[in-house]
Amino acid sequence: DRSDRLKELGELSAFLAHEIRNPLAGIQGLVTLLQDEVQAQPKSQKKIQSILEAVEQLNQLVSTILNYTRPFQANLKNTSLSEFLHTFGVYLSKHPAWKSSIQLTIAVPTVPQIAPIDPLLLRSALLNLSINAIEAMPNGGQLTLSCREETADSCIEISVQDTGIGISLEQQKRLFSPFFTTKKTGTGLGLAEVLKVIQAHGGKIHVDSKEGQGTCFSLLLPKGHEI
Repeated sequence: DRSDRLKELGELSAFLAHEIRNPLAGIQGLVTLLQDEVQAQPKSQKKIQSILEAVEQLNQLVSTILNYTRPFQANLKNTSLSEFLHTFGVYLSKHPAWKSSIQLTIAVPTVPQIAPIDPLLLRSALLNLSINAIEAMPNGGQLTLSCREETADSCIEISVQDTGIGISLEQQKRLFSPFFTTKKTGTGLGLAEVLKVIQAHGGKIHVDSKEGQGTCFSLLLPKGHEI
């Protein structure tokens, strides 16, 4: 199952990290020595700096993969999701990725919805989904964050809905696969990380998307008790 695959990926990642980082450290050391020898040659210095930046990018990629394969430990505490979403909305509106062409709506019921969550982990997941939504609306649009009780499944549903370009059926099948991405930059671990966060909460994710009409990610979290 998925947990076994993740364990195997973790073991492979640890092995590759060791095998990649050792020669990288050697390259970095030799290039740094070379940098000292060509201090009076600006063109050579620039080339050497490019090599060092490439080495650092590879180191960061290895770290990203290792972090993905490590399981999350959620620090759960009963939280009012209405308050959480309103606070997140303020946080999102001040984030560098935010665009003034986006209209943000926070839709929450009058009755407090309580769920055991890890606020930092869930905020990270919502930020990932929200930035994806913003990028899917290059000409502006509507971003709606909402929560409601799903009595049939005894859970709370948090939704992130946009009016953007949508996701094709073929892409939807691979959305949560590690390293799959439709972006020109990035590792493709964003949605895989979101899935890990929700699974650490004992929850599930559903995706509803139509090309040209928008996308809705629904996070289903186990319901908590009144605070």
